[in-house]
Amino acid sequence: YSNSNHTTHDDHDVEWWNPGTQQSDASQVAVLAKLYYEQYPTPSPRVRLNQVVEWVGILDRETAPETAENGMDWEWGSVVPSRFARLHVVSLGGGTSLTSLADLSTLIPSSPEADLARALSLPPEEPVVTALYWTLLSQAERDTAGGTPTRTPLGSTLGCASLNLVLPDAAACQQWQTALTTTLAHVVPVLQSRTVSHATLGTTLSFPAKRRGRIAPHALQLPPGAVLVLNVGAMTEGRLSPDEATALQGLQTLTQQHQLEYQFDGQMRIPFEADWSIVVLSTPTTHKLLPCTVQVTTSLVPVVSPTPPPASLRSHWQHARSQGNVGLAPLILERAPQDFCRLREAARQAGSGAVAEDDFHVWLTWTRWVARHRGATVAQVADWERAVALHRALARN
Repeated sequence: YSNSNHTTHDDHDVEWWNPGTQQSDASQVAVLAKLYYEQYPTPSPRVRLNQVVEWVGILDRETAPETAENGMDWEWGSVVPSRFARLHVVSLGGGTSLTSLADLSTLIPSSPEADLARALSLPPEEPVVTALYWTLLSQAERDTAGGTPTRTPLGSTLGCASLNLVLPDAAACQQWQTALTTTLAHVVPVLQSRTVSHATLGTTLSFPAKRRGRIAPHALQLPPGAVLVLNVGAMTEGRLSPDEATALQGLQTLTQQHQLEYQFDGQMRIPFEADWSIVVLSTPTTHKLLPCTVQVTTSLVPVVSPTPPPASLRSHWQHARSQGNVGLAPLILERAPQDFCRLREAARQAGSGAVAEDDFHVWLTWTRWVARHRGATVAQVADWERAVALHRALARN
């Protein structure tokens, strides 16, 4: 159905939606879906919070007297009136990724990083651009297809990593935010860009919470595969209120563990998966506010190209993220610990930047991304070598 509030049925007008309810407004309900798990012909996974699903159903309108007692004075969070249309779901496809919403193209670019660099007016060989595009391929490894994300012993989500770009000043952060928002809108289906400040920490970036019996719409209610850009460059010094401090701690958990807490009755908070690509923009004075898996300092400032990135860049992103879990070849498991010990010893002798255990986990995560980049489900030694080389190049810069 389109955004119209009416449709024609049996040669006469039937009002299926209350005025304004079939709109792209998060605070309004378009339809109520009734699920019948036990009656589907094949086992169907349970629908998860913020999940993208595909279903087929029968649209039905349950009539009710037009009185206030039957919900005509309906408000968000109150009992939903019978007048709202019901969709009786007869076929449910769970676990659908956002990649199914992306446009396909027969052209898959050989170097999507170069396409992204041109769209941002940056040098195509710049390692920062490569790290940025690889971050768009961040994807949780799951125990089963469409199942729960796998957690590492460190508490992070296996397969996910966030990127913190440390920029010269707040103006550079704003320019990066504008460029990423404009450019990535042509690449990914769902993009959320937010500025972190004292004001937003207490309002739009606080915990998603249950209000009056329902989870209220929130800026950080995003489906798996979304991209989140957080600009913390304009954050000023000052004492945080208790609510602001709590919200900041929640964002720190998000950037480090890819989990977001929801607040329910009794101040109870429950973490939910946040399988997103997360990019933080910060300055030398704010870079510690939202710690990320990888931190890169750069003086580069992008300029939005008048020509949008080619459709093939979006197609490559779609193709790469549709691979599912990515395994590691046995040879990587043998070589990775040896390379880690060798590089750590070499760094110690050279007196350069230390190689830590966290670097080892980043290398393994990026190895999966490189394999995903070339459309493979099993990473090989060449993927490991490329991941380590990029991380070392960024460290030298």
